[in-house]
Amino acid sequence: MVLDPNNVDIQLSLGDLFMAQNDLDKAIKTYCDAISVDPLNYMTYAKTGLALWEKDYLEEAIVAFHKSIELNADFEISQNNLGVVYLDGMGDPKESIKYFKRAIDINPNYTLAYFNLGRAYQAIGEKSSAAEYYQMTLDLNKITEELSEKDIRARLFGLFE
Repeated sequence: MVLDPNNVDIQLSLGDLFMAQNDLDKAIKTYCDAISVDPLNYMTYAKTGLALWEKDYLEEAIVAFHKSIELNADFEISQNNLGVVYLDGMGDPKESIKYFKRAIDINPNYTLAYFNLGRAYQAIGEKSSAAEYYQMTLDLNKITEELSEKDIRARLFGLFE
């Protein structure tokens, strides 16, 4: 079987396979190859950003997520992932908040973005806002079942210890 190097979907699937195997260098290379094939495909940048983030190439991940958002501002996953890089990678929870809020504006049922927004508010010491977003996460999670209820409750109750 010969893979068509000019088929973006095949390149992305191959990159996903490398990600699943935790072979981040090969994933990054494959996603970058996909960008070369179709530089206007927002998903190529989104997946590259994720692989770069996993490899701890924070600045490069930020650039990739920004490019993904530039190409498709309504892709809530890139908005959320960019927020995560700012929150967890760069230690800038204030910057992360706007990306989590944008993700929620795009998809009001995006449980993970509510959870991350709660984490960001917790990081800046705004416990009441954090509690509000953790509670929203719990409520929404009853429908989406996207996250572990135990983890959400631990964050919520941990605010007041």
